[in-house]
Amino acid sequence: MRIPVALTLLVSLAACAAPPAAPPAGAPPAAGAPEGRGGEAPPPAPAAPEAQVEDEALPAFRAEAFTLEDALAVGRVRSPALRTARRRLRLAEAGVVTARQLPFNPVVTAQGATDYLFKREDENRFSVGLSQTFETGGQRGRRSELAEAAVRAAEAAVKDAERRFRRDAALAFFDLLLATRRLEIARASVELRGRILEIAEARARAGDIPEVDANLVRLELRQAEAERAAAAREVDVAGAGLRAIIGLGEAAGLKPAGEFPAPAGAQPLDLTARALAARPDLAALRHERQAAGARVDLERASVSPDVTLEVFYDYEEATAPGVPIDVDNLIGVAVAVPIPIFNRRQGEILEAERAVALVDAELRALEVEVRRQIEVAAASLARAVERADTYEKDIVPLAERNLELNREAYRLGQVGTLEVLRAEEEAIKVRAARVEALRDRAAALADLEAATGGEP
Repeated sequence: MRIPVALTLLVSLAACAAPPAAPPAGAPPAAGAPEGRGGEAPPPAPAAPEAQVEDEALPAFRAEAFTLEDALAVGRVRSPALRTARRRLRLAEAGVVTARQLPFNPVVTAQGATDYLFKREDENRFSVGLSQTFETGGQRGRRSELAEAAVRAAEAAVKDAERRFRRDAALAFFDLLLATRRLEIARASVELRGRILEIAEARARAGDIPEVDANLVRLELRQAEAERAAAAREVDVAGAGLRAIIGLGEAAGLKPAGEFPAPAGAQPLDLTARALAARPDLAALRHERQAAGARVDLERASVSPDVTLEVFYDYEEATAPGVPIDVDNLIGVAVAVPIPIFNRRQGEILEAERAVALVDAELRALEVEVRRQIEVAAASLARAVERADTYEKDIVPLAERNLELNREAYRLGQVGTLEVLRAEEEAIKVRAARVEALRDRAAALADLEAATGGEP
């Protein structure tokens, strides 16, 4: 009966050594629960998985009046780039759970020995033990710091993915809006040249103009129809690009609505300072720097040897035929500590330190790149605003007035067909250039907002 009693004792010890079960997510800490370092409450465990953002229903929108806000709302749910960034965040959150758990489980050992195959002196031995390895040097806390810094970096990476998505979606929407405006201009050009052809044919039949002038108008009409077909293809290509970015691949026939946005006023003077403080990619690198520093601390703490404690029970007996003549019961304690002679984790520490230096270099390089992006984007926006204003205030009104005068003069027979066609062609070019200028201004504004890390 002595062996079962010993086994019961060791099983009880194993139950005491096992870590307590984690409370459910969101549950308050138990009374008397230990606090974290410095008397602070330990950080809460990551929340249980919930319905993911990409599984949400699409926001309501109308394909025939698809605005930039609609594109951004759909993309926040369906964008492949944002889905990937959010999954990386959830992976980092799982790393926090791994870092906080105890790495070693209790170990129960049992062994027995007998001399049955040898002298047969009826000597038997049985031993059972319970061991537990304990970390030293604060390794678990260092792992938690590393994992939490990785989560913060992943959170900043999600925000940076959102920043880049806003820019990409805005540029794709502006491309679609530009293609749509070009198609509208091309259709208006076909309609206008069709009316001019009717006038030219009537005047040719009346003998007012030669037939060659009417044929010239027909040629211009066919060219306008070809340009209209090319503009329609550009609309399809731009629509496919926008749908790919926002993850709306199954929808077709998006018709953009709205106008190209313009700057609300003069740009602030502290754009670079704002960008260095607000850019999420810089924040992500800074958190990666913290994680790299925590990795150095963890590797240095890992030099401290882990300690293994064991409690064991030995039972020995020697018997004569059927009669025990010597019985021993022993309880013992063993301690195992590795001696860090050959492996003091020099390579791991050196690698972690150089990873810190690498992140520092990347951070300095990104800060230089942010300054360059701000300078280029601000200059591009200034040029785009000036060009768009010139078209809006000077060039377009002049071209429209010139076309109107030529149409009236042609109707009265004061100018020929070539003069009207030249004026019409020039007006079409001006309209198209104006739309391109507005698109370039909106794109430059989106670039500057992305460079500063601001919201559109």
